[in-house]
Amino acid sequence: MSLMAVEFMDAGKLRTRLVLEAPVRTPDEAGGQDVQWHAVGEFFAHVEPVGARQTTEGEAERQEITHRVTLRHRNDVSPAMRLLRNGHAMRVETVRDLDGSGRYLVCGCKEMEGWI
Repeated sequence: MSLMAVEFMDAGKLRTRLVLEAPVRTPDEAGGQDVQWHAVGEFFAHVEPVGARQTTEGEAERQEITHRVTLRHRNDVSPAMRLLRNGHAMRVETVRDLDGSGRYLVCGCKEMEGWI
């Protein structure tokens, strides 16, 4: 059995206030679903931009920005949720324990213009 090395995380870097939201789906009149977002938590995290690229959706050009978000460990964070920061939404794509110690989570997130 191999042990993971404990990664140092400076808790002072957790300076960005985020709101964690979960989707609530309700049937609409056309047979589809409406999605409403409901806040399930608020916390401070460290947000690092990882990359950016242009995407095309129909005829619209959009910028897609990826982030690495580090926060204190929580049991209620999962992919398909989103994080709000200053009016910008980031979809949670991946969630993992930083180093296996249960102290911090690292989320891979994707932000796109016009997602709110």
